[in-house]
Amino acid sequence: MSRAARFVLGPRFVRHYLSRRPVALPPRDGDVQSRQLAGSLSDAATIKAGFPPLRARYHYNGVENSVLQYVIEHPLREPLCVLDVGSGAGHWIDFYRDVLGAEHVTGLELDTGVAEALSRKYEDDPKVSVWQADVVDPLPVPGPFSVVNAIGVMFHITEDERWEIAVGHLARVLEPGGVLIVGGQFGPVSHDVGFRARRDADGVEVFKRLRSRRHWRSVAERGGLRYEAYVRTRRTRLFDLPEANLMVFRRP
Repeated sequence: MSRAARFVLGPRFVRHYLSRRPVALPPRDGDVQSRQLAGSLSDAATIKAGFPPLRARYHYNGVENSVLQYVIEHPLREPLCVLDVGSGAGHWIDFYRDVLGAEHVTGLELDTGVAEALSRKYEDDPKVSVWQADVVDPLPVPGPFSVVNAIGVMFHITEDERWEIAVGHLARVLEPGGVLIVGGQFGPVSHDVGFRARRDADGVEVFKRLRSRRHWRSVAERGGLRYEAYVRTRRTRLFDLPEANLMVFRRP
């Protein structure tokens, strides 16, 4: 494939949708990565161990600009009450609180150690609360919310049935007129793209599954949401970055 075509489509699109031979990564020690993230609470650590901090900053800034583009075109209802799914180091908590002036941001984090570190980070901030929970389970957080932010997390729910349950949970905690903002890559088909060798058994395990725009729209609409916008995040030709486009759904 020509260099120009790769730039237009993007290296991740080529790898995820046109490559014929997916590569399985070495086994991952999730406990080690969780301890690293809990210890540093850095944006780079939320992407992967050893990810360059400047590239992480570029990536997050690019996605922030996409959120701002949407918000400028579709002003959010105030007071702004946000649920951030998969809070990691707290980047989106800070963004909605400091940039968009949210009255309150609730962080939802699956990993217990990271959730505890986040709770300590925001323990003196009355505008932020942190909950440890799995979005596939019934959500314990108080709602409703005017925004549910789920950027760079939903593709890690690899089983379609569990993913559909999670989308339904997020839809139900939105207030009328509230929006669900999802970040990721939304190509022509839904399929598995991330594979790792199993630590204690033969074969591979799936750790990332991308859903198509059509798949997202179908499941979100069954949950009572209406598709509203698609925002393509600008990227650089200099280096590959995580998936960063946005889909936005609104509860009527």
